[in-house]
Parts: sequence; C-alpha cells; structure tokens
Amino acid sequence: MPKFEEIAHKGRCDVCGKQTDVAVCASSCGPISLAYCRSCLEAGLEPYGIMLAYISGAGYWPDDINPAYQELVRKNLAFHGKTEEEFAAGVERAIKAEQELFG
Repeated sequence: MPKFEEIAHKGRCDVCGKQTDVAVCASSCGPISLAYCRSCLEAGLEPYGIMLAYISGAGYWPDDINPAYQELVRKNLAFHGKTEEEFAAGVERAIKAEQELFG
C-alpha cells in the first residue's frame, strides 16, 4: 500500500475543508472516492452528508445499523459536532424523501 506522501497532492479535504495535501481514497461509506487530508484519513473520518446518505440507505439510526458502522458514525458525529438525535432526524428525512420520490 502506498504511503500518503506518495499519492498526495495539493487540494481541499472533502471532510474538513482544509486546503492542504490530500490523497484520493475509497470511502468507507460506499463506492465513492474522496479527497482526505492526512489527519482525516488517519482518523477514519467521512464527510457528514456522505455518511448520512450512506446510513439512510441501510435503514434507521441506530436500530438498523450494525455495530461496526455505529462506531464509525459516532466517531464522525463527535468530529462534526452533531448529536445522535440530529443524525437520526437527518436519516429519517432522507428515508422519507426517497420514499416520496420513488413512491
């Protein structure tokens, strides 16, 4: 596996928004690649909206989500300054919007 320095280039981190060296890597939230700064990559952080969309595709928070992803989400919520209640409400809104769209 290549080192961060070997694949990094100047850009904006999709998680924290910093302009710095970033590496484009596969997200842990589905089949998408994102730009991560070193600290966000090493911490296993994801963009809030991407994580919300991914989890809402699996079900309601936290009841329908497996323990490994619950841990990932909780770590990310702390980073993004969000509560579980806010996240659960966002997941529910996303599920309802999808249901309305596809009837």
